[in-house]
Amino acid sequence: MPQIKSAQKRVVQTAKRTRLNRAHKDRLKRATRLFRSSLAAKDPSILPDAVSAAHKAFDKAGVKGIIHKNAVNRRKSRTAIRANKTAAAVAAAAATAETAAAPALS
Repeated sequence: MPQIKSAQKRVVQTAKRTRLNRAHKDRLKRATRLFRSSLAAKDPSILPDAVSAAHKAFDKAGVKGIIHKNAVNRRKSRTAIRANKTAAAVAAAAATAETAAAPALS
């Protein structure tokens, strides 16, 4: 433990900042995991909520300085691209299943 009062204060501040940064990073990781699990589930009903939750977590982390603003924009872009690809794949699979189930008219 430091002997100088300002150094003691820095130790306390650093511990508090570290605790808060870890909490923010955990929230960010949780939102990212939720998004990835919704992608894996390929359920179009939960995908928009997961995307918006992830984007909200990215924005908050960027404002608080947990991640850089360019990293925020990059992550948001990549999640949107993945969500759109998954939604398109699910829609295409549903369309082909529908077409295969319909009787041929000839």
